Amino acid sequence: MIEMPPDLPDSSGVYIFRDKAGKVIYVGKAVSLRNRVRSYFQEANFKLPKVRQIVSNAESLEFIITASEVEALILENNLIKQHRPKYNVRLRDDKNYPYLRITLEEEWPRVVVARRMKRDGSRYFGPYTRSGAVRDTLRLIRRLFPYRTCSDSVLRNSKRPCLNYHIKRCLGPCAGKVSREEYMAMIQGLMRFLEGHQNELRKELVEKMQAYSTQLNFERAAEIRDLLRSIDEVMEKQHVVSSRLGDVDIIGIWKIEPEACASILQVRDGKLVGREQLFLTGIAGESTEELVASVLKLYYPAASSVPPEIVVPKLPAQEDLPGILEYIPAKLSTASRGLRAQLLRMAEENARSGMEQARPRQERLQAGLSELQRLLGLKHLPRRIEAFDISNIQGKYAVASMVVFVDGMPSKADYRKFRIATPGPDDYAMMYEALKRRLKYLTQASAASDRPDLIVVDGGPGQLAAGLRAQEEMGIEIPTIALAKREELIYAEDCNEPLRLPGDSTALQVLQSLRDEAHRFAVKYHRTLRRNDAVASLLEEIPGIGPKRRAALLKRFGSLEGLRAASIQEICSVQGMTRKLAEQLKEHFG
Repeated sequence: MIEMPPDLPDSSGVYIFRDKAGKVIYVGKAVSLRNRVRSYFQEANFKLPKVRQIVSNAESLEFIITASEVEALILENNLIKQHRPKYNVRLRDDKNYPYLRITLEEEWPRVVVARRMKRDGSRYFGPYTRSGAVRDTLRLIRRLFPYRTCSDSVLRNSKRPCLNYHIKRCLGPCAGKVSREEYMAMIQGLMRFLEGHQNELRKELVEKMQAYSTQLNFERAAEIRDLLRSIDEVMEKQHVVSSRLGDVDIIGIWKIEPEACASILQVRDGKLVGREQLFLTGIAGESTEELVASVLKLYYPAASSVPPEIVVPKLPAQEDLPGILEYIPAKLSTASRGLRAQLLRMAEENARSGMEQARPRQERLQAGLSELQRLLGLKHLPRRIEAFDISNIQGKYAVASMVVFVDGMPSKADYRKFRIATPGPDDYAMMYEALKRRLKYLTQASAASDRPDLIVVDGGPGQLAAGLRAQEEMGIEIPTIALAKREELIYAEDCNEPLRLPGDSTALQVLQSLRDEAHRFAVKYHRTLRRNDAVASLLEEIPGIGPKRRAALLKRFGSLEGLRAASIQEICSVQGMTRKLAEQLKEHFG
């Protein structure tokens, strides 16, 4: 257990607790490092379970002084995302939520899905915390706004419009069917629609329709009329709250330890236009004020836009409030009566519903893990399970995948893939190589907290024996089983006969999810290698294009189709390529 450091500065900054393996277990920020860290060692606070766990498990403390509280807040947020500390409140799935990106830097902008916001001249909308919301939004705006979906290279090389133009899903910029001014007006309307300002968009469209009618351009007027009808259908489905509200977010929180759900209702132009949900872990002992602060810090810095007002159940602690308000430029308010209070209760009801819908799945997963522990005679509940699979074609392009499930859920940040060096179609030897490379990493002190409670290999007794041999050579003992595909038999080291579980067994379902995810991840990597090798082989036939240029071309265009569609100018922009080589390449591919 760590002792109170004697020489902490009375400055704003970030403090970091580490365990004996050097892993970050908690990150906090403070207006005064001295006062904040001292509070962890006061008797009254030490009685709190979370404080007691942090101090008891910490072996070292370090701090970083910052110029301001806002800088400390930003640094704290970045360190939590980087290290995923055990005792910090964090997003349950710990992933980058998708955005819709409007590529305004392009001459003819498109709408694409992106995982991160960048300063590239594009306009971003999101993040969307539900993948279904992204698909639904894309499907809707494709019906309403005929933007192009083709790549730049296809656009430049097209001589006539594609099918999308003929079915009125694209304005046909590739064939000069639309002026850039008209196309950008459509994109501006699309962005206003995504902002939730449909009333403003509708008013502009009505004025345009009337202008086209006056000019006797009845075809364009009819097109805008049809668009207005579609927008009206969308607006009818939106719940009108009150035009007096304008733009505001309402945050409701529901907590059932060890998790909480935050539901964010988005009101734009007085209408309820959307809802986002965040599931939070590491909430033990956290008050509502602390959870509100965590939601604000986790969600809004990544948001493409922040409304002028955010209604919350309780304001963050007074010492945290100034930094949050400077970090997130919005008015924070609470509500005890009136329309805002009604919406707050609605948000909390959505959060409660989200928790209740998630709980049966979590309970089923926990039951499956408990069943696994009992069946396999494990000392501990297998909270972290790593699964391995091999993919190859007669020994060629051999790869291995490692997927990680924590508490029955995928932890994609921990996935790993291996390029296998073992020659020949020998699955046992390949599995041995993959496991040994993974176990070698686990022997490092810094990897202590990544040690799995159970290892699952795809296959039968041979793959199991390969995994156990790797453990013996590395001096590590981790419970390991093999799961055979056809009959779903489980092979374990200490069992004379394979274990067969009924199809409705939750333990079997957890193992099948692991095995199928490992297989998917391995096959994806295997296909990538095959595709890249096929393109590289074709490029080898062209004089003057060596390994470095081949690698650069592959990185830029990704596939043979992308390379064929690229213009000479695009190929010339790749490092090492000259115009002469680009012309040779285009001639080679016809």
